Amino acid sequence: MRAARRRAVRVSLFVTRFGMIRRLALGAALVAPLACAPALADVRVAQSAFDFGERTGGTDIEHEYRIRNTGAVAVRIRQVALTPPLRVTRMPARIAAGDEAPIVVRMDGNAIEGRVDARIVVVLDDPQTPQVELRWFGRLVPTVEVETPGAFYLAGQRGEAAEASVTIVNHGDEPLTLATPEHPTDRFTSRLATLDEGRRYRVTIALLPDGPAGRHAGEMTLRTSSAARPLLRIPVNTYLRERVYTFPDAVDLGNLRLADIRTDPGLLERTAQTLMVYRKGSDDFRVDIATDVPGLVVSAERGPRKDRYQLTLRLDPRHALAARAIRGTVTITTNDPQFPRVDVPVTGGIIDG
Repeated sequence: MRAARRRAVRVSLFVTRFGMIRRLALGAALVAPLACAPALADVRVAQSAFDFGERTGGTDIEHEYRIRNTGAVAVRIRQVALTPPLRVTRMPARIAAGDEAPIVVRMDGNAIEGRVDARIVVVLDDPQTPQVELRWFGRLVPTVEVETPGAFYLAGQRGEAAEASVTIVNHGDEPLTLATPEHPTDRFTSRLATLDEGRRYRVTIALLPDGPAGRHAGEMTLRTSSAARPLLRIPVNTYLRERVYTFPDAVDLGNLRLADIRTDPGLLERTAQTLMVYRKGSDDFRVDIATDVPGLVVSAERGPRKDRYQLTLRLDPRHALAARAIRGTVTITTNDPQFPRVDVPVTGGIIDG
């Protein structure tokens, strides 16, 4: 009896010890992965965006971004990608654990004009934060600026007055003077007005009512007293319309895929183009329409004031069953004795596919 009790106690002790050993082993298995977890960097940027506001061109702009590594290991900077005209002037190869490092970026003040919205991407060897994106934005204005749109755009009707203006602003410290505008005089005239002596000026152009008809792209030059910008070149775009004219000047039907035409019966209707024909100051304008483009259908609708027509150009489905280039003319015959005919080029194509 006593021997049996002693054997039972020994078995109980063994079971208890085995359970303790098992629990200790499980605890060690749970702790081991934590003890072996690799240390990581922790990269942070106090201010990731830099707004330099509005600056006058000619002077470089520099800014220092501060990158901090609050992790337990050092992090290396593999490379930095920047939007031109930015460039890095100073940066470390690595950022130690618990340390802060600068990345200094500079922009050439003469490189560009206008709004700047640039990015800087810092590539790291940290798997947790493989890259950091920084922003750089603002507006860089020239010492002497031709304000938006920065060019002349002027369209007018023969025999009617038409004008357009631009404003010239001096952002420099010294007062600005301008000479008389220089340009060809066969299409428009110009005049210079002072808005704020030494600071702001307005230049106005006026179409010559008896000048050459049609569109023209030219240039005006202005000599200034600014050492930074002694000569201004301002584009001049003019369009003098005759009494009879069309809008647009030419029609592009686009390139249509043959497969789409076959599978979509309404495609040719939806891709029809509109051409307007005007006779300024008329109340009895009449036209006849003809075209040498095979398969082109042209319909005309007279406006309620009887001074214009709306033409609709579309391809006949029966003539759109094979790939081909579309080239030709829509001829508009009018009842105006001075402009009895207007030819409008038509282009497009039907392509395989």
